[in-house]
Amino acid sequence: MKVAIIGAGMSGLFLGYHLDRAGIAYTIYEKRPAAGGTWHDNTYPGLHVDVITRSYEFPFARKTWWSRRYAPGTEIRRYLVGFADEAGITPRIRFDTEVTSATYRDGRWDVTDAGGTTETYDVVVAATGFLRVPRLPRLPGMDSFAGTAFHSSAWDHSVPLAGKRIGVVGTGSSGIQIVSEMGNRGHQVRHFVRTPQWIIVKPNPRISMVERLLLRVPALVRYWDWRMSRLRLKTDGTETWRLVPGTDRETMTEQFHRVLREQIPDERLRAKLTPPSRPAASGSPSHPTTTRSSSGTTSNASSAASSGWSPRASSTSPARCTRST
Repeated sequence: MKVAIIGAGMSGLFLGYHLDRAGIAYTIYEKRPAAGGTWHDNTYPGLHVDVITRSYEFPFARKTWWSRRYAPGTEIRRYLVGFADEAGITPRIRFDTEVTSATYRDGRWDVTDAGGTTETYDVVVAATGFLRVPRLPRLPGMDSFAGTAFHSSAWDHSVPLAGKRIGVVGTGSSGIQIVSEMGNRGHQVRHFVRTPQWIIVKPNPRISMVERLLLRVPALVRYWDWRMSRLRLKTDGTETWRLVPGTDRETMTEQFHRVLREQIPDERLRAKLTPPSRPAASGSPSHPTTTRSSSGTTSNASSAASSGWSPRASSTSPARCTRST
């Protein structure tokens, strides 16, 4: 049996690891020059994983060098590239190779890449994820905009941000992380909001040397994992509150509203930033930092843009932010 895996992100590497141990031949196609998937593409300021790092890494490939409870994107990239090397997966990856078609005929798959090469496989697995294609807003005036504009997944680190007025469009996790980090750095930021999001605020402390040593002792690791599971329950709620009405959903709803009251003291702005739907009816980005914003009017000036559009409200920074400790 031969398996083709499209994408060398977390899912593709996970599958490759287990196929290798099962003795099944496989090839991973990756259009990027390195493994990591979305963690390779996204390098924007403030990028962190939004679940506890210990819960995010592979249970069969633990590391103790993580710097924070919610690891920054640079460390996730380092982890995934290192895992591919250590597990012997890297030689099975065809980098800079984009799949253009996969045709099923006579019980097998013909996979063709952008270079015109076709190979036949018994199984094809699409591990491309859903965060790989940037969604750019179509805004009047974008073609004539004199500033610099780019998508968050293609962040231009050559652009100096000091002294610039920065506009961020979009309220998904990326937009929230970017605005929080820009506020922490003292930049003047205007956040354009079409649809407000419910937000969970999570402290993101550094992992101390003592804690790293603790993770090397099996008996203490079990205690650490129990402690982290309790913390995740406190911040994220149960696994079913979004699906099943009841006390757990009411508790999480109150938690979301409490965050709004604490972070947005201005009642008029808070009303604009309160989502129209219940928390269980929409996605709820979680982020280890938060920004407390003051009200302001919209501005046409921006030097960076992410996804989304049609602002109903705007918030400005410099903002009073909680910093990672």
